Amino acid sequence: MATATKKTARDDAEIERIVHETEKFKAETARLAAETSFKLQVEVARIVAETEKINRERSLYPAVILSGLIAAISAAIALALRYLA
Repeated sequence: MATATKKTARDDAEIERIVHETEKFKAETARLAAETSFKLQVEVARIVAETEKINRERSLYPAVILSGLIAAISAAIALALRYLA
């Protein structure tokens, strides 16, 4: 009977240890989930900001190309007038 009591006490201690470890893992999992969620939100915000920046810059490309074209035509006209006059 004493052996059965010792075994039960050991089993109870082992169960208590497992429950404690399980609670620790649950807490760690919750912490990691929150941390991961925060990091994901930060990354999404960064990507959205970068996308908005690219979209704003994209709207400027036609103006840049047009101004380059005007400068090139002006330079060609100036050279033509200089050598033809």
